[in-house]
Amino acid sequence: MASCIRRQSVCGLMLGLAAVLVAGCSPATSDVSGTIKLNGQAPKMSGLEVVFLGPGARPMSAPIDPDGTYTIKDVPAGDRSVCFAYAPPELAATKGKSRLTQPGKDGALPKSNVPDNLKNPVPDHLREFSTSNIIYKVVAGQKNVFDYDIK
Repeated sequence: MASCIRRQSVCGLMLGLAAVLVAGCSPATSDVSGTIKLNGQAPKMSGLEVVFLGPGARPMSAPIDPDGTYTIKDVPAGDRSVCFAYAPPELAATKGKSRLTQPGKDGALPKSNVPDNLKNPVPDHLREFSTSNIIYKVVAGQKNVFDYDIK
């Protein structure tokens, strides 16, 4: 009977230790929300995204609503690089053909056939993690708000 009690105690201790180890291995995360503006105004457009660079160079993104608000769920805690992306819905591929890359008769792609009202409003340097120079510290268990004005 004593050996049975010891065995149960050891098994219970091992299960408890395993639970602590598993919980400790999971990265601490938090939601990040905020408001993104374009030159001080709400974007009033679709297709904009805010992108956070997670561990292992894994991007995590969320669409920016026309009023400028967004929320990204479960962003790992720590310093995160941030950039912005733009993909207007009007330029999505249609029937397997992109409206942006229709070659001319000589096979060359046009320099730009994007209407002015659909051009990317995000400056070049804010489109890449390596050039945006935006770092936001995500703190686990706290309300994380990242607001930014794209100029």
